[in-house]
Amino acid sequence: VTQIDVDETDPATLELSAKHPGTNFSIQFSKRTGLPVQITTDGLARLQRQVLPNFWRPFNDNELGSGAHRRLSKWRNAGHPDKGHHRLVAPVCVQPSALGDG
Repeated sequence: VTQIDVDETDPATLELSAKHPGTNFSIQFSKRTGLPVQITTDGLARLQRQVLPNFWRPFNDNELGSGAHRRLSKWRNAGHPDKGHHRLVAPVCVQPSALGDG
């Protein structure tokens, strides 16, 4: 049985820790953006920097021919907090009762 603990002591992050025999995993989410800011397994930090959503992909020949790269360029930085588009991702809200803790 996996046990999930919720820690909200840090005003900027929400930490979820999962303990299962043989594993020790935790993930911290920013309360402002809802994005993961740290992932830890067995005491080792696994992220070098914050994870940011990226919805952009290269266009194929048909899309380039139709001008899609010009029409859709506003989506290139969608979800990027440095560009002021971090509202695409809703803040995380976890209720302990939803996890079976009460």
